[in-house]
Amino acid sequence: MGIRLAEGNYIAVQVPDETTIDWNKWIYKPDLGTIVHKADSSSLEYNYLVFRVSRYYLLQHDVKPAKLAASALSAEVFTDALREIQSERLLVVIDSCHAAGMATSKDAEEIAQADAELLEEFEDFERTSPSKGVIDAIKQGKGRVVFTSSEGKEKSWVKDKSSSIYTYHFLEALQGAANQPGDTEVKVSNLMNHLSKAVPETASKLHGAEQTPHFDMDAGDFIIAKLRGGKGLPDKGWEEVKPEATQKINQIAQVINQYGKYIYNINEVSGGHFGDVIYKSDSKGDDESWLPWMK
Repeated sequence: MGIRLAEGNYIAVQVPDETTIDWNKWIYKPDLGTIVHKADSSSLEYNYLVFRVSRYYLLQHDVKPAKLAASALSAEVFTDALREIQSERLLVVIDSCHAAGMATSKDAEEIAQADAELLEEFEDFERTSPSKGVIDAIKQGKGRVVFTSSEGKEKSWVKDKSSSIYTYHFLEALQGAANQPGDTEVKVSNLMNHLSKAVPETASKLHGAEQTPHFDMDAGDFIIAKLRGGKGLPDKGWEEVKPEATQKINQIAQVINQYGKYIYNINEVSGGHFGDVIYKSDSKGDDESWLPWMK
């Protein structure tokens, strides 16, 4: 028998088959390893085990480690909010940035210090990309498409101090980087084609690292944006409008940088994905088959 507690914990209690318990009357004694049921005329005491269940969080720059549930955004809350969007088509883009990608020769020491401080506060967390379960939850509904900036244990790197590699190339794609001359619309497929090629190339060139964008589609191709207000790409295509597009991207990056200048990102944590998505580990690892009563 299992009871859900705060922060995704469960208590597993072994009781006789014929016993009926009103869980509104139980008393939890963590120091003694027991749970006491207070009935009207008697008290029954049972042994219990507490299992920590894996959870993902979106961490903002002002998250409070001591008040994680109140200050962070859990994957459950995030996906519930997405499900409330009444739209036939929805594109969700998750770009996770980390401290290693921010480090340069002149600020590596500062980044390392910030990492050490965050490591101490988030020692129970493990950095990882969103799992298939999280992606599937986000994808629930009609016409859902989910993009993530990297896979598995890969980091999502930055191009410079103004924006991430992924965001930069995403903005390029929105302005026609993967379109043909005469095209007037940007579709999901255009975004995928450009990101899948440009992001790994830039990550390798700038950082000698692997970064593989991930795409999960539960819908057909659909239109994301109009090119140049519907005028489309000129005869010479992307190369002709690239200078103009680059200027717009830099303007957008300046705004992003201004809002994110006080954001701290974590590189290495034992057990969460900090900077965007984190995964709270449990003692049984990633396999939850040992908790069939949770399903």
